[in-house]
Order: sequence, then C-alpha cells, then structure tokens
Amino acid sequence: MLKTIKQQLLSVTGVSQVVVMGGEPKQFQVLADPYKMKYYNVSLSELLIATEETNSNASGGMINQRGQEYIVRATGRSSNVKNIGNSVVKINNDKPVKISDIADVKMDSPTKIGDAYLNEKPAVILTVLKQPNTNTLELTSDIDKTLNDLKISLPKGVNINSKLFNQADFIETSIKNVQRVLVEGGIFVAIVLFLFLLNFRTTVISLTAIPVSLLLSIITLKIMGLTINTMSLGGMAIAIGVLVDDAIIDVENVLKRLKENHLKPE
Repeated sequence: MLKTIKQQLLSVTGVSQVVVMGGEPKQFQVLADPYKMKYYNVSLSELLIATEETNSNASGGMINQRGQEYIVRATGRSSNVKNIGNSVVKINNDKPVKISDIADVKMDSPTKIGDAYLNEKPAVILTVLKQPNTNTLELTSDIDKTLNDLKISLPKGVNINSKLFNQADFIETSIKNVQRVLVEGGIFVAIVLFLFLLNFRTTVISLTAIPVSLLLSIITLKIMGLTINTMSLGGMAIAIGVLVDDAIIDVENVLKRLKENHLKPE
C-alpha cells in the first residue's frame, strides 16, 4: 500500500521526490552461512550472482510479425521465499547446490534507519519535495486531490493525515497577515491624517500609496520571474508599516509647507 501511495504522489506534476520515514517494508533476505559455503565450496560472489539471477526481469527485444509488433520480456522476479531457496548456485560432483543449502532465506523487514510516530502510535511519514519554480499552493491542492482519491481504496484502519506539516498553510497565513496589515494600516492612516489635518484629499493620497506600492512590488516580482513566498510576503508586511509611517510624515510636511506658502501649488 505504501508503494502505491508513493507512486501516486510521484505522478503529480511538480513533485520531485517522496521521502519515506517509518514503517516496516518487507524484503527477501539471504543470510549466508560461511561454514556451509566452505563445505560446498561456494564463494560469496557465486551466491550473489545466483541470487540476482533468480530475482530479476529481462528484456527480450521486439518481434515483428504480420505487421504487428510484440514486446518480448522474461519475467524472473521471485514472488516467494521457496523459489529463491530452490535456485541453483552451482553443480558440485553432479549434484546441484541450492541457495537454501548454504543460506537462510526469509522474508523480513530491513534494519531501521529512522522511525515515525503520530499521537504516540506507529506511523509512516511521507515528505514530498517539489520541483524548482513550482507553485506551492497549486501543488498542495493537487496532492490533496490525489490523497482524497486514495482514501477511498484504503484498507480498514489506515488513515492519511495531510495536514501534519503543510507549507501551504504558512503561505496562506502570510497572505492573510499581509491583508490584515494592509487594512489596519489604511484605517490607521485615514484616522490619523483626517483627525490631525482635517483634509480629505491628503487622506486619500496616503491611502492610495499603500495598494499602489504593493501592486508595483508584485509586478516587479512577476517580471523577474519570481514567485511570492513566505519570505517575500513577510517583507511586504514589514514594508507596509514603514510605508504608513512615511506617508503620514511626508503628507503632513507637504501640507504644512503649503499652508506656510513655502511651496505654492501651480
């Protein structure tokens, strides 16, 4: 089941790699007995070659017949322990030496390099790495759709949690923060300028500077081929605060000089 989920995720456009942590995948294990190998005069390289040959597929090329093209393929991959154990390594004194004669063949889990738990229960964590220049929000949406389709065919007791660590959540939170800062900054500028300057036109000028500056920033990123990410959104949020302060000070100074006739409008 894990292999199926991994393959489905790799088939999503924009996914570069899927790293698996945890779980107990099964594998065929051939544990050689050095004493038996010495008794039957079998080297380790001979055992390795025999094991590889008994568990591999090979291509046989193509056959063209009556305008039809057929693919020839030799399927030799073993499906059980018995087939591997019965494979012949070599012939000694007209007697076949099988893998089971010199090694213990079994199905077992490999040595764990890492492990994973969720809510104090064993789990399997799949880390999805995206390809360069891939939109994180769009990729996350495609992955969620794929996982939702897989949930239908999951066996009983197997659950998928796609919200454990989602980078799209950080980006969406950053977008909401920028929107909130934009609204709060606009309200703050409007209140301060209108209360202290009592001039509707100067208030509108300051409010216009905020969305225009953000629009120019987004256009610049688009021209340079850059995408909006968590760092750029955080920078925009900080820049809005600086822009609000500058807008209030600059507009107030301009209005003050106009009133003092230091700078007369044309």
